[in-house]
Amino acid sequence: MASTGISHIRTVKSKLTVRTMGMLVRKYDIDPQFHPRLPEANEAITDAPEGLVGVYLVFFKSGLRLPAFDFLETALDYYGLHIALITPNGFRKILCFTLLCVTLDVSSAINLFGHFYSDV
Repeated sequence: MASTGISHIRTVKSKLTVRTMGMLVRKYDIDPQFHPRLPEANEAITDAPEGLVGVYLVFFKSGLRLPAFDFLETALDYYGLHIALITPNGFRKILCFTLLCVTLDVSSAINLFGHFYSDV
């Protein structure tokens, strides 16, 4: 069988404690309506229960606040991505694009985003 080249990928478990989680909920002003909780011991970020979404702490450090801005959902839907599958830099690009559009009073359209961040 041919090697897939991904044998080095491993699952990393959350190191957050209940105490740390509580401090983060307060720091980032996460409303209880969003049901913040620690992942179960065997749970990957993409395995969140129905109605919940796993989010990396680095996204909050990068500017994510809840409720999230509308364009984030638009971009994730358009590209068919779960938020856990984008990199922190990818998240920052979406956030910066959104903030720039708001500042310039320009509609944050997905085709405009693609124009700025296309590899082509």
